[in-house]
Amino acid sequence: MKKKAAAALLLAGMLCVLALAILPKTDKPDPSGSADPTETQENEQVTLSDYITAGDSVVTALDSGTSISRLIPFAVNGRYALANQDAVPVTDAIYNQVELLSADSGTFWALYEDDQVTCVSETGELIVPPTAGTLKLLDEQYLSCTKPDGTTNLYQTDGSLVAALNGKPHSCQDGVLVSKNTDGTWSLTDTSTWESVTVSDIRRIGTFSDGIAIVKLAARNWGLIDKTGEITPLPGMVRLWDVCDGYILAKDSQGAYGVLTTEGTIVLPFEYYRAKVCSDDLPIYQLWTADGECIVRNVKSKQSIRLPSAFDGQKLTAWPNHYYSFRSNTGMLILFDDLGRLELPGETDLVLHNDTLLVACDGAQFSTIRLSEGTQGKSLSGRYLSIDGLTDPDMAYLAFSDTQTGLQGICDSSGKLVLEAEYDWIRPTGSGLFAAEQGEVCGLVDSRGRWQLCLQK
Repeated sequence: MKKKAAAALLLAGMLCVLALAILPKTDKPDPSGSADPTETQENEQVTLSDYITAGDSVVTALDSGTSISRLIPFAVNGRYALANQDAVPVTDAIYNQVELLSADSGTFWALYEDDQVTCVSETGELIVPPTAGTLKLLDEQYLSCTKPDGTTNLYQTDGSLVAALNGKPHSCQDGVLVSKNTDGTWSLTDTSTWESVTVSDIRRIGTFSDGIAIVKLAARNWGLIDKTGEITPLPGMVRLWDVCDGYILAKDSQGAYGVLTTEGTIVLPFEYYRAKVCSDDLPIYQLWTADGECIVRNVKSKQSIRLPSAFDGQKLTAWPNHYYSFRSNTGMLILFDDLGRLELPGETDLVLHNDTLLVACDGAQFSTIRLSEGTQGKSLSGRYLSIDGLTDPDMAYLAFSDTQTGLQGICDSSGKLVLEAEYDWIRPTGSGLFAAEQGEVCGLVDSRGRWQLCLQK
């Protein structure tokens, strides 16, 4: 196996060098490799400096009028550069981290250059100019840039500044932005008017739902807060979980768990010794009685979740699309929803790849599970790898490594092999191209393994 991989690596490197040797010296290298092979040229080592000036950033490229219809990141010696959709570099390799943010209005690249971050749209429009801080997406509508001094600028996804916060945002749901100020107070901002109210002497505010959020007051005291900042204490409650569709999982001073409505009505009595939230978007809770009986209840529909026969009170792990998993008494990993279940070997772990795709892996093999269909793809040999921020919005590809050689390859979301594990490092970029490093070369390859951009490291 190692000899075959090494031979493939050597062959790919020789082909890449051969392609470079025939590039014209007077023109910029053709990233598609379409130079006439009958022409005789001197050997020429193509590097990033053949395309751009060292130190150029994406802002420099945009200021110079460079045409960018799509940005594609690729790695060069541990840093990232950007190319356009024709696989022509437009920046130097100056970014130490890149992250794709998927908003309602489109997708955006957060580009980190040491302590500065720049945000550009996927089509090359400058959204947030270079600034010191960290960038994240709120409610899939707003870009927040938190500066080193703890303050935050909030932008629309078109780049317009909508608010300057004297602190750090914690959540943005139901039209209410919750942020903690640098002086320890909290602010509630109405995103329809951008007017704020400040609340003092509290420990924490949860995420808003239907105009209400939980609030932690003094030690072991909790209550509810509305958009105006008005607080309603809930005496006797020592722990509350976020409001979900008008319901709240709570723990009382006796250590018992139950479920309340936001009006304070008890819908599940405080008689359970253990409980957990089982959904982000539905009021589904798992609760255990002192004698070990377990229920999983949707309190809004007043229905219990249908559980597989192998279930014996085990703790459930919630997944998207209302799937759950647990380990049975026989050691099997059971993944199920209301329509069916999959039984996986006990040594299997599940990893969330995106909202519709799970990866079942045991360290030696992995397979994909499509939650929208409840189907499992065929197993592939290798170790599943995280994407590291480089991916397309649909997360259509997965990266994996060969457990014997350590070399990396690509498969698609159905489990079909796309690129053999022949690369030192490879990741999808969302453009139909893959950022790759192989021996002394790096750049972008297509799904057939052809280098569309091949640079000497």
